[in-house]
Amino acid sequence: MRYLTYILVLIGGITVAAAPAHEGMLDSYGCHPNVAHGSYHCHAGVLAQRQYKSREQMLRSYKEREQERLQQQRPRPQAQPPSGG
Repeated sequence: MRYLTYILVLIGGITVAAAPAHEGMLDSYGCHPNVAHGSYHCHAGVLAQRQYKSREQMLRSYKEREQERLQQQRPRPQAQPPSGG
């Protein structure tokens, strides 16, 4: 009996470890809605590990991050040396 209990616990542990945390396909941003909590959260991409009240709020946050990233990539104008004249 003890051997059978050990086997069942082992099989149960493997099954739980192999199961995903929750169902849900990720969108192109790496996010999906959490219907149970009425929120929208991300698992991958630049917004990974963040939670939002709605997809619209997530999209606003994504656009803000993209604008910041693009501003950081713009070349800065170089200062002209003073002309000696």
